[in-house]
Amino acid sequence: MKELDSLMKTRGIKFFHQNARGLGGNYGNVAELLQSFPGMHILSLSEMHIEARRNQEDGVYDIPGYSFIGPPRKSGKGGDKRWW
Repeated sequence: MKELDSLMKTRGIKFFHQNARGLGGNYGNVAELLQSFPGMHILSLSEMHIEARRNQEDGVYDIPGYSFIGPPRKSGKGGDKRWW
């Protein structure tokens, strides 16, 4: 993660994107990334596969210091984008 360390030291807003291919199985990795690099302003994730019953209001995907924003997918396969 030497490259990410270097990017975090530059000026400006820190906006990153990652295809996580399912937040349920990768939540720990996402949380670790955000906690390891607290200067990250925005992290966009695609392919989260979050069902309507598990939305941002239930707190399942809360990460201290970040706000989870994004509607759950309504049906079908694929994923919607999520932002912290």
